Amino acid sequence: MLRYEHPLVKGAKRFRQRRRDRDGRWIANAGELKVPYLWPGLAKQPREVVWVTEGEKDAETLSRLGLVATTVASQVWSPEAREALRGRDVNVLEDNDKKGRANALNSERTLRDVATSVRIVQLPGLAHKEDVTDWFDKHGGTIEQLTKIADAQRQSGIYATPARWIDPRLIPPRRWLYRPSYIRQFLSLLLSTGGVGKSSLTIVEALAMVTGKALLGVKPSRELRVWYWNGEDPIDELHRRFAAAQKHYGLAASDIGGRLFLNSGRDMPIVLATEEPRGAITVDEYTIQRMVATVRANKIDVLMLDPFVALHRVNENNNSAIEGVVKSLSKLAELADCAVMLVHHTRKAREALTVDDGRGASALLAAARTARVLNSMDKKEAEQAEIGERERRDYFRSDVGKANLVRSPGAADWFKLESVDLENDPEQDFNEGDKVGVVTRYEYPRAETWTLTESDIRRALVAIAGGKNWRFDQRAHAWVGIPIAEALGLDLRKLSHRRQIVCAINGWLASGLLKTFEAKGETRKPKIFVTIGDAPVKETGAPSAGSVML
Repeated sequence: MLRYEHPLVKGAKRFRQRRRDRDGRWIANAGELKVPYLWPGLAKQPREVVWVTEGEKDAETLSRLGLVATTVASQVWSPEAREALRGRDVNVLEDNDKKGRANALNSERTLRDVATSVRIVQLPGLAHKEDVTDWFDKHGGTIEQLTKIADAQRQSGIYATPARWIDPRLIPPRRWLYRPSYIRQFLSLLLSTGGVGKSSLTIVEALAMVTGKALLGVKPSRELRVWYWNGEDPIDELHRRFAAAQKHYGLAASDIGGRLFLNSGRDMPIVLATEEPRGAITVDEYTIQRMVATVRANKIDVLMLDPFVALHRVNENNNSAIEGVVKSLSKLAELADCAVMLVHHTRKAREALTVDDGRGASALLAAARTARVLNSMDKKEAEQAEIGERERRDYFRSDVGKANLVRSPGAADWFKLESVDLENDPEQDFNEGDKVGVVTRYEYPRAETWTLTESDIRRALVAIAGGKNWRFDQRAHAWVGIPIAEALGLDLRKLSHRRQIVCAINGWLASGLLKTFEAKGETRKPKIFVTIGDAPVKETGAPSAGSVML
């Protein structure tokens, strides 16, 4: 039965579905089994081409003309609706507007894995917002013309579509949710070795997106709904880690607002693909569909899966097998209209990792649109930032190693792990409670140019001239850098200040403000000393000490 209601005040249409219950009474809902529209006609003519339309009106138009036609409610393909078209040849008719193109593409992508063939059909001559019914009623279209157009576009399953000039201002922008790695309908990747902080980073990013707050210096597009699944840790451990981050950032339940979803793989394993003894790969389409349905039902914006290896039971070095897994996840991102973040391990640690060091097959990296790699702070970076050897393990950097949709940043993002006490210790001497690492943003010292004025140089030279015999060797007790530091107010205990002084000394020696000479020291061995040079300050100007860390 069909019933078309009048448009609402703002011109929107309302289609209410009704069905009979077991007692024959009408109920205003679609029921649990969501089958395609005009299902009996599909079942009676299993060899005919199926025409998929955007709405019931168009399906009725084609059905009256003798074609096998169908559609689905709200353009959501249930598992039952998809299965009804298994093995069929399908033509998807595209309405001539932005929504029509999106719906046609969604149907084509959804059905390509079950249908024998599926093709989007674009009708010529349609005005904006017109559909196949308008093509018949207003443009004099016929069944013969329709099938000819479809056959021409279907020829051998491959055809070339003439490009249309598009005003760039009218192209929809990419739907970034949280930069630089979360975008709707795309798969992103985060890699590092164990213990660096990748899970801790994604936890804080999840809270930033859920709360809409710039916890790590990046503002999300809005308050987002995030589903975090961890395949390794028990749910209690996940609660500890999220609670620690919430405590550190001062977040309340009202900030979360029911937008965070949390599951452990120990309670709810997700296996998307398995490998048979003889090497055959089976992708679990039912699990994919259930995940799509769950994301849609809860209006999830971002799905985080940590780690990738827990999602499959295939040889991770098999490119074909891994390609099957990541294609299913890419399809999930498209069908569910969400961003998907995969957390993945790298191979054995080196001095510096890149995204190419991800463990296993390269098909995973190839499928990702953005990829980040985390590296612990190395010794040189720690020295430049004046961070001790014991503390440097708490710092790590994130580099965008692959960015198909964003330009690579000129500098890395830096983070620090802060220990947070949950204060959950019971009244027992042997248990001090849990302390959990929480990721915070860290500002790495920037390289800047230090320029000395003429007055600065005069003060330093006066200090050198008025003292003892100064040595060139930095290890000496009478190093020439000591009076320079006192004159300029610098602290020799700071590596950055010491580096500034060394640059100044070298510059002044080169310009003639200072000169060196050799003489015997206290041990009667020859040493190199530094004294005032012959060049006047006003002739050499104020030399730059170069690029130093401030």
